[in-house]
Amino acid sequence: MRLICFLTLLTGCSAQLGTVLCASDDNCAPGSYCSTAGQCATPAACAGNASADCAVTTPTGLTAVGEERQISLAWNTVGGASSYVVERAIHSGGPYSAAAASESAGLIDSGLAPATTYYYVVHAIGPGGPGADSAEASALTLPAAPMNLSATPGPGEIALRWDPVANPTGYRLYRAGSAGLFASLASVAADATTYTDQGLSSGATWTYEVVALDATGAGPASAAVTASTP
Repeated sequence: MRLICFLTLLTGCSAQLGTVLCASDDNCAPGSYCSTAGQCATPAACAGNASADCAVTTPTGLTAVGEERQISLAWNTVGGASSYVVERAIHSGGPYSAAAASESAGLIDSGLAPATTYYYVVHAIGPGGPGADSAEASALTLPAAPMNLSATPGPGEIALRWDPVANPTGYRLYRAGSAGLFASLASVAADATTYTDQGLSSGATWTYEVVALDATGAGPASAAVTASTP
């Protein structure tokens, strides 16, 4: 948000808390900054100055959205900021460590563990240095894909088995026939690693996948397996 500086007898700048870029004014050149004291200063004058008159404001509106092994972050732009630093923690309230830097109001934090909650804050960097941290936001990454799905046929049924994943809330199985279109078959509990598909016709061929679930949603699908009933 830009603050337009107005010529006044007292300050030459309309008073507003925080440091923001000025638009234009006889006493406040474009590209200068409006300080908390209502003064106008150049970026060079603020460089290395950590006083309140030169500090950038705190980012607001930080959001976090969990995805597969990554979290998408976004926040509101801060006037006068040259860049932003995002910090991450595995516990609410920290301790935080620097995760990434961005010149825009958003980034994707990737390479994360599946089914794990991460906590974030962000601060802006301005001519006077770093500003204060934002309010915290958190998100849960999607669970990993189940491994080693197997399908063992029997009379009128196919028995499925897979390896468990970390921290699921459940699993969902999908089945496809000869047309190759997968449809939901069943949902099972978090501690389940087997399921038997029953009531199948003799000589039928079916293909299966399984996904793990958590509070964020469904993770990536396992490798597909195919089996035919005798």
